[in-house]
Amino acid sequence: MGLRGCFKVAEKDYFEISYKMIKKIEETQVDKIKEAGKLVADSLMKGGILHLFGTGHSHMLVEELFSRAGGLVAVNPILPSALMLHENAVRGTLLERVKGIAANILMTERVKKGEVLVIFSASGGNAVPVEMAEVGKSLGLKIVAITSIKHSRSKDARGRGRMLSELADVVIDNCGLPGDAALKVEGLPTNICATSTLSGVVIVQSIVFYAVKDMLRKGFKPDVFLSANLANSDEYNARLLKKYEGRIKM
Repeated sequence: MGLRGCFKVAEKDYFEISYKMIKKIEETQVDKIKEAGKLVADSLMKGGILHLFGTGHSHMLVEELFSRAGGLVAVNPILPSALMLHENAVRGTLLERVKGIAANILMTERVKKGEVLVIFSASGGNAVPVEMAEVGKSLGLKIVAITSIKHSRSKDARGRGRMLSELADVVIDNCGLPGDAALKVEGLPTNICATSTLSGVVIVQSIVFYAVKDMLRKGFKPDVFLSANLANSDEYNARLLKKYEGRIKM
């Protein structure tokens, strides 16, 4: 039974709204995605590492690029356990709003001037991702923000302080709605079905695609993982990981 057969949907189902969202990203954000890809390429060609950070459900987008089949080896996920939902959902949600945490987190990471830090935040307004961008910039990192511009500008958004979109070198709109959930259904006062994970995966994998294309065009062959489920992959990947010992989490 399709989604429409399960319950009455006011306007669209998740397939339809997902297609439209991805199409909008393709039509409006590709130049920004390519710009982010170039920043990543330039950094990696100079021996840099790509750093990723996100709180709440955005941590899934950080893991999306880490130790991934077909993914860049030079990736450092910044995932402090206190902010992870699977550790404690209520605590993690509260802590991402607390000022003064981001500096302590980033200072424990091995970052270098000129490297890229991608920050995922659908709302763009919580204290930790905003301060992570501020601290990152102070250390000379290039900041790429993946966020919802509609949410950032919404009168219903929590807090009206400085937004992530105001701090980044490159801002990519995930084209999501305020509050992330995108479908209105009859009988519920709240929307259902968030889209920021889906859009974030499309965006960040596209950044990798354009970064790799740019590096190859310039004669630089980036290190890319082979799937651990393919023959001879253990030996292949071990050789690559050896190059990044002490620089990425293994």
